[in-house]
Order: sequence, then structure tokens, then C-alpha cells
Amino acid sequence: FTFDHAYGSESVQPQVYKDLGSPLLERALDGINGTIFAYGQTGSGKTWTMMGICLNVDLFKRVGEMKHTETSSSENNSTTVEFMLTASYIEIYNEVIMDLLNPGGKKLDIRESSEKGVYVQGVCEVVCSTADDIMKLVKQGGAVRRVAATQMNQESSRSHSCFTIKMEKRTLEKTEEKTKTTMLTSKINLVDLAGSERASKTGATGSTLKEGAAINKSLMALGSVINALGEIAKGKSIHVPYRDSKLTRLLQESLGGNSSTLMIAALSPADYNHNETVGTLNYARRVKMVE
Repeated sequence: FTFDHAYGSESVQPQVYKDLGSPLLERALDGINGTIFAYGQTGSGKTWTMMGICLNVDLFKRVGEMKHTETSSSENNSTTVEFMLTASYIEIYNEVIMDLLNPGGKKLDIRESSEKGVYVQGVCEVVCSTADDIMKLVKQGGAVRRVAATQMNQESSRSHSCFTIKMEKRTLEKTEEKTKTTMLTSKINLVDLAGSERASKTGATGSTLKEGAAINKSLMALGSVINALGEIAKGKSIHVPYRDSKLTRLLQESLGGNSSTLMIAALSPADYNHNETVGTLNYARRVKMVE
């Protein structure tokens, strides 16, 4: 197997963010959407990795630098740059989308428009002014996310989650003759997929077993989309089944649109999990074929 990066258990979160998250952030500031998603079996460290990327985002430092370098003025001309950043946090639990920043709210639906593309209607979007604002929202939403204990993981995520940072960059250029305003919008999706699992290993029963079945079904739908996109990359004409699950619908633009997308394959070092590890590596290899 050949991939772009490999990290052992001794790797620290800031290094992973520097290698993986920072380049994606730079492209997002240029108007290119970005998505990072973590895939792997339950208990392999996906949530820990994604939380580390969320909490190491140096977005506000870069925004401040850009405002400083791009804002200018002279006797007759001036350029002013302003940014507005908002964040949202949702989970997909048993094919139902819930708002982690408004946990008592109603179920949410996915919509699509020519202006917004694919989006979650009615999701709570919170304006963020500092890195601390981002951290508080990550922790606030993470605290109400669905988890359950299994034989493989004491705090197994029972839902897929997506933390989204949306950036709006407004540039105002004034000259003697006219005033011109341009708007650039982009977003970064940080997606923590629930772990693929086998009931024989997790010991899941009742509602936990039902949750595991829903998780595996949506991950299979994601695999089907990735396979179809891989065939398209080979020059074949094939239908991409984005509408087979809420997860694939949500990731539609990340996988097949204007987006830089990165997959993190989380692996268990235990011999006991050899088959699951090989399965994750094969999944990642298929993702790497998507262009």
C-alpha cells in the first residue's frame, strides 16, 4: 500500500495538523472548499485525530495576516478586506440529521440549490471571532454526540459527525471612479465517521446493534460512491449513487465537486484486528484513485 503520509502512535496532533490540515486551510482561504474525513474500525482513534485537527486550526492567525497584507490605501484608492467566519456541527444518527449545537431542536434535512449547493437546512451557524470560540463549539457539540460502550471501545461513536467552518471574504475596492465589492465564500468540513464494526467483536445487542447496522450501511453507501468515482476517473460513464444515504449526500460536493478532500485511515496495531486493518487500507486505496 502506498499513501501520502503515515503516522505511528508516537505522532502528536500538532504535527498531523501541520502536514494535513494547514495546506487545506490555505486553499480554503483562496476559495476552494476543503474536507477531511477519518475512516476506520471502531476504537482505532478517528475521533481523537479529528478533535486534534479541530483544536489546532490556526485559522484566525491566517485571517489576520491576510487582512494586514491585502488591506491598502493611497490618496485616491483603497482596498479593505473583511472576513466573517461561522461554524456548525451536526451528526447523522440512524439516518437522521441532528444539530449538535442545538440538541433539543428538530430533525434537519439536506437541500440543494444553485446558490448554496448541497446544504443542511436550518442548521445553527455560530459566528466565531477567536480560536477559543471554535474550541468551545467543538467541545460543546462533542459532549452531546451519541456514544455507547462496546467490547471494542468504551466510548464508541454511534453517529457520523461533521464540523463545518464557513468563511466569507469581502473585498471592497474604492477608486475615484467607482467602488467594487467582491465576495469569496468557502468552507472546511471536518468529518468524523462512526467506526465500521462487526457485531461478533463488539458484542452489540439491542439498540447498539441497530446503530451498528445503520453505521455499516451508510459506510457501504460511501464505498459505493467511491467505487463509482474511481470508475469515472478511469474514463467510464457510470451513475454515482450519492442519494443512497444522508452521509453520501452530505459529502457529495466534497467527493465530486469543487473541493480538496483528504481521507485519514485510522488503523489498529493489534494482530486481532488484522482483517479490519486490511479492509481499511483497501478502502483508502480506492479513495486515492478518485480525482
